[in-house]
Amino acid sequence: MKKLLIVIPHFCSGGTLSSLESLLSVYDKNRWQIDVFALHQYGQGRSRLNNCTILQENLWLSSIVENGNWLQKIASFVLRCVRATCRIFGFNVYKYWGPRGGKQIGTGCYDAILAFQESLTPIVCYYPAKKRIIWIRCEYNRYCSDNRELKYFEYFDSIVCVSEFTKQSVLDVIPEVANKLIVINNCLDVDGIRNSVSSNIKLDDVFNNACFTIISVGRLDPVKQFETIPLISDQIRKNTQIQFKWVIIGNSTGFESVKQAIIDRINKLHLENVVQLLDETNLIYNYISRADLLVQTSKSETFSRVVHEAKVLGVVPILNTYGCSAEFVRSGYDGIITPIENMGETIAELINKPSVLSGIRKNLLEDSYNNNFLISQIDKLI
Repeated sequence: MKKLLIVIPHFCSGGTLSSLESLLSVYDKNRWQIDVFALHQYGQGRSRLNNCTILQENLWLSSIVENGNWLQKIASFVLRCVRATCRIFGFNVYKYWGPRGGKQIGTGCYDAILAFQESLTPIVCYYPAKKRIIWIRCEYNRYCSDNRELKYFEYFDSIVCVSEFTKQSVLDVIPEVANKLIVINNCLDVDGIRNSVSSNIKLDDVFNNACFTIISVGRLDPVKQFETIPLISDQIRKNTQIQFKWVIIGNSTGFESVKQAIIDRINKLHLENVVQLLDETNLIYNYISRADLLVQTSKSETFSRVVHEAKVLGVVPILNTYGCSAEFVRSGYDGIITPIENMGETIAELINKPSVLSGIRKNLLEDSYNNNFLISQIDKLI
């Protein structure tokens, strides 16, 4: 049995935590033993991680010691101040503290360490290990515009990208690591997603009528371009006589200005009964499953979980033409890809021609997400 250590930044909700949650739900427990270590021991997502052992915080590796005694907390505060001071003067403390902390939690005893997000690159690279693997989940050339991290990547045996688009974004910046790059999509807990849906759960009234329903899901980050939804809805309204509603579900914390921009456009275009904003919910799969369309207006994505989740639930996804959209949707077969400026007319046409949607739904139900292949790819690396 292979013993793996997965390192994450924290237990807060987000794509990294959701990806790890799915991996822990589908991997072969007879082949791997997985431990998880979080640099920041805060966040509500700890309870979502099953089929693993979660390691305790470590004075040298954890960013903040929260559960230790008063002496450990004082020492953690002092070390945090030292780290901050060293960063100001360009001194890399992890080069010295990483090996010490790594020995304390036994990183060298694992068959492989999996750093599960790109932000961990300059930290995990110094942990003692038989093998180190880093996951890149972002559009890397936006995350880092030069090759300053090449010196860290040299410590890793493999660099996993969640899409071909992500891989190319790394090559654009650091072509020297081409031989280490591999594309492995995120796992999806297909059975868990489908089993979480129940017709007995009462949702917001917008989902309890016969109205054609569109849904968009995600934090209200400007990159999602949710502020364009009222404008697109106005285009739809001009091209169909059929009543519809568009529901946006997502966390607005830190993005209050985007939320206000959406509200202002809703009011300006008199779409109060058409476009609605709902808060983040743990019943999200129930909402998605009762929608007719899932629309993604993003200007950039590297691996869109919500698109795959919609497909698993038989809900047709409509995507803007961002970098990797064609990797995950075959336009006209299991979804639609359209430039955002044409999205209103495209959606109106689908509303007016339900037979087109029915054909795509049929294709979705016949497709399957291949977790076994993804797990086998990871297994080869470790």
